[in-house]
Amino acid sequence: MHEIILDLEKLRTKRLSGDIPPHIFFQLKDIFHFLETLGSARIEGNNTTLSELIEKK
Repeated sequence: MHEIILDLEKLRTKRLSGDIPPHIFFQLKDIFHFLETLGSARIEGNNTTLSELIEKK
């Protein structure tokens, strides 16, 4: 487990690059953060929908 944590820490400092334009990348990143937040809320028993979450943001 300790090795995995060290590997993840190394990845945090890695510079991202690719063919996707930055504005599209960050829009996709935001969408995945919304979905992650929604999934977490559901695990905790909250029945918030995706549209409700987006409306609040």
